[in-house]
Amino acid sequence: MSVARYPLPVVPPTRRLQVVRRLVAEAAAADACRHGGWRESLLVRNAAMVTLAITAGARSGEVSAIDLADWRRRRSAVVLRRDPAGRGPGFQEEQPLDDTTAALLRMWLPHRARVLATLDGGHVPALFVSLRPNSRAGVLWPAGMRLHRYGVRDAWRRTALRWHTDGEQWNWVPTRLEQLRRPEQG
Repeated sequence: MSVARYPLPVVPPTRRLQVVRRLVAEAAAADACRHGGWRESLLVRNAAMVTLAITAGARSGEVSAIDLADWRRRRSAVVLRRDPAGRGPGFQEEQPLDDTTAALLRMWLPHRARVLATLDGGHVPALFVSLRPNSRAGVLWPAGMRLHRYGVRDAWRRTALRWHTDGEQWNWVPTRLEQLRRPEQG
């Protein structure tokens, strides 16, 4: 059994761009199926989340904590609640978004609205929500609840593992979101 050495190697910018291009292509194809099910919404949501994490350098917990009100559409920016150590009061930081990320977020909104329409009452402020019912600690949660940080992490892991089965040209894609979002040192 091999032991991971930390810090894990990061993905170079050219490879990151390949990941973003593929995510955009999958999201665009899924969005074209306007009456698609949760699988199409999954592709659009995952593309928006991962591209946001890459461009803003956001951790999975920071992505899951984003509310719809934190997205500044006119300024094309998002407010992140940073708490790197996970122990302190943290701070808020406004991160600019590139055109691709902003377009993916706009593409995600109708899918989000469709999922939230199935809920009985209540307002969900989260930008990224679960698409299917799931359970956490033995409690059943309906679709449309805030996606937990582990949900963000697992969504990328499943995407990367699906890409690994597409052929050797995608075997280099890391299964950890951390390796994609961190900038290269040096």
